[in-house]
Amino acid sequence: MNFYKVMFAFGEHIKVIRAKNRFEAVGYYLMDVMKYGDIHDLVVEEMEPTEKIEWECIGFPTYKTLEEIYKEKETIWSDDTPCVVVSLEN
Repeated sequence: MNFYKVMFAFGEHIKVIRAKNRFEAVGYYLMDVMKYGDIHDLVVEEMEPTEKIEWECIGFPTYKTLEEIYKEKETIWSDDTPCVVVSLEN
């Protein structure tokens, strides 16, 4: 399972999804954001589990890795089910 950053071409509705491959990530992304319109112009980037994401910023930014964020989430699915790890702001 890998992490994929999926978004529309203009950087809208950015989500990091943990999936087996980029095709599964895109399918899961489209199920999640289908209410927003067109499905073309998607951008998919593979991310490293050690990549740091700004988690909160109260005075100074706090960062967490994708793996840390994923492990903190309560998942009711098996380990090989795709899921949204985090939504990002542009």
